[in-house]
Amino acid sequence: MEELLSSLPKGFETNWRLGLGLLYEYRIICQSIASIPGVSTLVVHGQSGERDAIIRLPEYVLGIKRFHELRHEITRTTTHFRREARMEKQRCLHKSLLQAADAIRFPQPEKKIKPDAIFDLTNGGKTLAGLSKRDKRAAIRLVQGNVATLAKSEPHTLLALKSEIELVTLQQLIERFQEMLEKDLPEARWQEFLKSNPFILSMAFSAPAIVIQENAYVGGKQFYGGNGKFADFLMATASSGNLALVEIKKPHTDLLTKAAYRGTDVFPPSPELSGAVYQVLDQQSQLHKNLLTFKDETQRSDIHAHSIRCIVIAGRMPDVPNLRKSFEIVRNSYTNLTIITFDELCARLVEIEKALSPPAQTRSSTPWSGAF
Repeated sequence: MEELLSSLPKGFETNWRLGLGLLYEYRIICQSIASIPGVSTLVVHGQSGERDAIIRLPEYVLGIKRFHELRHEITRTTTHFRREARMEKQRCLHKSLLQAADAIRFPQPEKKIKPDAIFDLTNGGKTLAGLSKRDKRAAIRLVQGNVATLAKSEPHTLLALKSEIELVTLQQLIERFQEMLEKDLPEARWQEFLKSNPFILSMAFSAPAIVIQENAYVGGKQFYGGNGKFADFLMATASSGNLALVEIKKPHTDLLTKAAYRGTDVFPPSPELSGAVYQVLDQQSQLHKNLLTFKDETQRSDIHAHSIRCIVIAGRMPDVPNLRKSFEIVRNSYTNLTIITFDELCARLVEIEKALSPPAQTRSSTPWSGAF
């Protein structure tokens, strides 16, 4: 009998006094196969098909070559985790005994990460399943802290990551913009939103623009300190420094009157829109008068009043043809003044997202997205 047992392949117990079957460290093979419904017998064979893995109820047929591959992998995994456990114990003892007694002489050693550990954990970066919030934040910090190194070793990957982040950020911005459009929010909320996202304001310009100051004083105070003029946003063209005034109203602001003019199909501008236009034109006049003082107080010699633009952001584009026609007539009747609706600003963001997205991710076309 002992001679028969000694002929068994590696991985099997050959000492009948210790029991028959697989060695204890390979018991997980039997446990895994036993979890298959209807399987009660494991057949290990060394004939043709040595890498077999076949369910043939009530048997599971396992080729000897695949069995040895499994055995070697189990042994490697066991050895690896034993080594990891030993190193973790050493780190724990170092911290609790040596570092606790003299932190200067015994600083905490740096914990090394084995090669491909992150790759294996995240399936090559394809999944974050199982990672905690701390793990995800650490992954972000890891990239941030190694940007210079990654730029040299993985320039294309880093550039693709930058593009993906920008696209996702833009998509989230659009979603938030669209959600806010459906709510009757006060002007202060919109000013705060645009202040936090000045990129949206720049969509109202034909050239790149920057925010100079929010709630900017442009002049007009009388001797008792009242009647001062304040612009919601003072902006400037990035290339020339030419100033622009931006007045913000609400998306629910009426752009036109409720009734047509004298029975025609023409609708005049609403009092709210007319008031916003006159307000920003008055601010333009005051800024012309007080530009030198403003430049001196803000120490901005790079801004100029070559032709101060006025921009009013208000309301939403009418969906009735007659109203749309009247609105176009109204806003194109002003010189050096632009009126743009909130949904037009949002549509321009959508167009940028479509241009940046792969074809499969582009959104459906949205009206009112052209340049004005």
